[in-house]
Amino acid sequence: MRYLFFILLTSWSLQAQVLTEDTNLDITLSWSQFPNGYTYPVSISIPEGETPDNGFPVCILLHGNGGNGAQMAQSFSDVLECHILIAPTGYANSWSICNEESTGPDVDMVSQLVDLLKGFDNVDETRIRLLGGSNGSGLVNNIFIQNDDPAIDRVCGFVSQLNEPQYHDDAFYFPTDEPLPAADFCGYENSKTPLAGRKYLSICNDNDNLIPFAGGPSPVGVSFLPAELAIYLIAQSQGYTGDALPPGGVPTGSPLIFDYVYLDGDVILVRGNANHGLNSSQRAYIKYFFEDCSTEVSTTTFPVESSIFYPNPCSDILYLNAPISKKSSFIIFDLNGRVVHRGQVQVGVQTIPLDFLGKGVYWIQLGESNQKIIKL
Repeated sequence: MRYLFFILLTSWSLQAQVLTEDTNLDITLSWSQFPNGYTYPVSISIPEGETPDNGFPVCILLHGNGGNGAQMAQSFSDVLECHILIAPTGYANSWSICNEESTGPDVDMVSQLVDLLKGFDNVDETRIRLLGGSNGSGLVNNIFIQNDDPAIDRVCGFVSQLNEPQYHDDAFYFPTDEPLPAADFCGYENSKTPLAGRKYLSICNDNDNLIPFAGGPSPVGVSFLPAELAIYLIAQSQGYTGDALPPGGVPTGSPLIFDYVYLDGDVILVRGNANHGLNSSQRAYIKYFFEDCSTEVSTTTFPVESSIFYPNPCSDILYLNAPISKKSSFIIFDLNGRVVHRGQVQVGVQTIPLDFLGKGVYWIQLGESNQKIIKL
């Protein structure tokens, strides 16, 4: 084996088998960069209140490049309020994806972490989830491909879809050992079919200047599949046999997002306009997807603002209900979710000209408000 691992637990937690925020889950592994071993620090957050009969569901949070576990746990504490949050930090605050600074055995680390978590009485060992952003989303996808433990029942990667090393030549791939940036597809040469039966959520933004929604080369040094294609391939790996969904997605939420729902919600892509981050609708979607607490939100009940613009139907001018108090950007989408126009309205302005638009039905978003409009 190319690494050694050591699991350190406090004597109290080992005896009680109850996971607490003081439990030491740090894991030490060795690889070429650290032949004597590197210790991954792990942050822990436990929900308040009584432990459910089957234990709390757990979400393992995987930070983006330059981040850390403690920051991730803090960021999602108000989203996954009823999950135990487990947040490791990678070497050099990164995860081993092609040409990142770390070449560590991060997939193995997460596998060992999952095995550890199953041993605690307040953990639901059938509901262990993964949530990663950017570089952490790349690690989520590596785990999705490589790890066959059914305890990992739901995964979510945001602002980074499948990259070409992970899927090429009509198959999913992973590297034999450490990634090789100079090799074809970074040395991801072993094909594998992902475990079936998992639920998968991808969140990407069409204005992301780091990870291109439409696919292709990126500033992080690796090329990506188009997000719409990536989710279709993942849906196929989970048993979907139909055609790919039409481009654009279905509009929902405020701020406006667009979702592509496969397999009755088991596999979903959410497209937004939040650059290389998450807006409030996308964060709410994560809460819904992970079934946090007793939330009963569905993909069709995210709130959509109304009566912001009038008249509706309209002709060449759309009016706001009141003059705005600060300069704001607006975006107009067609029903396929494609951006057809972007603009700005100045302080005090109460109208938006629409003479350039053809007849049809559109969505218009102003700040965090949006509405479906009919152009005559």
